[in-house]
Amino acid sequence: MGFFDNLSILDFWSLGVILLILIAWAVLARLGHRFRSWVVPTFCAIALIGNIATLIFIDRSPDYDNDTGISDEYDEDEYNEDELEDDDEDEDTEEDDEDDEDADEEPDTGIREITISINDALRGTVDINRQEAEQGTNIVLRAAANAGYEFYKWEVVSGDAALANSLSPNTSFTMPDTDVYIMAYFEAIPQNFTISVAATDPAFGSAQSDLQSATSGTQVRVTATANIGFEFDRWEVVLGTITLADANSETTTFTMPDNDVSVRATFKPIVYNISVSSANQVHGIAEVTPSDASIGDRVTITATANPGFTFDRWEVLSGGAVVSNISSPTETITMPASDVTIRAHFREMVFIVTTSVSGEGTVIASTYAAQSGATVGITATSAAGFEFYRWEVVTGNTTINNPNSNQTSFQMPQGDVIVMAIFTEVTS
Repeated sequence: MGFFDNLSILDFWSLGVILLILIAWAVLARLGHRFRSWVVPTFCAIALIGNIATLIFIDRSPDYDNDTGISDEYDEDEYNEDELEDDDEDEDTEEDDEDDEDADEEPDTGIREITISINDALRGTVDINRQEAEQGTNIVLRAAANAGYEFYKWEVVSGDAALANSLSPNTSFTMPDTDVYIMAYFEAIPQNFTISVAATDPAFGSAQSDLQSATSGTQVRVTATANIGFEFDRWEVVLGTITLADANSETTTFTMPDNDVSVRATFKPIVYNISVSSANQVHGIAEVTPSDASIGDRVTITATANPGFTFDRWEVLSGGAVVSNISSPTETITMPASDVTIRAHFREMVFIVTTSVSGEGTVIASTYAAQSGATVGITATSAAGFEFYRWEVVTGNTTINNPNSNQTSFQMPQGDVIVMAIFTEVTS
């Protein structure tokens, strides 16, 4: 048997240490490190002496097994049994620890908790038929809003609950195999604010709104309707903080604020024209005061005839105005809701011819009514015992063409005329 065949694991370890010391010394010396001359041989000698002692006192022991490194006095079977007993003890200890941990945990009973809350406790209350339940149990939820609020919805915050109706204050769900957390939401009931719409004067028009009241944010439409003879002017905001879409439009809108609103429609009379003219400017003229007016205004019309003519009548051509006395040259009418056109008619003047006698006889005139400038013939016939003497103009601005002739004429002036035939008694 060779020398190395008798070496144990410990022997090889000792030789390895010596080899490493020598290698380390060589490397450090190569790098420039210097050691005292006795340091390395001393360490090597110590390692060598230790290895020899191991060979003598341990390696050659009849109780030592070079292959296993275990003394023959140690029973391998006993070693294995002891090792197995230690392993069993360790496993028993681990199992005991696990049993202790399981004993600390509570057993799962299948009961799950239900939690409900409110987004604002001042807005309402909630009620539940059970605070905890097993899977499959029917859970009933009830929500009641406080004054000024209304229920909005249920919301499952956590858990696998499926609500029958999340928008109903009274609802239910089937309990899942998890804890459940549900939130109830309430919101303030929108407040209705009043809307007042009116006209400045009911005689001018009216105003109305599509809503009598509304909540904040609602769009409101208002409409103004003018009466006959009037037209819409503008909208005025009497109460409320609103902005009209178009204050000058008969129909407009605004957004309802969080307060009452009052708006007023203003109207104004429509101004109409009145036209008055003469049927013949040679005969006369016609005037009106004022020349334009609104419904209900009083308007004066006047007709003035030229010399030799006289006013005849008024004629309403358009507009529906009513002239109370069409034969009156000055008249007052009430303005209708439209433009008006009126015409004045004139006619040539006709004057009266009146005859008379002084003495005894008769007088005949060719006409007893004549227009100015017309020629009127007159004839005087004396009675028995009398003879015609002459003509005399009693009234009127005219002249007898031949006053001493019993048959003569005169020109009709602009006025009535009275002529007299004078007869004298015949003396023998």
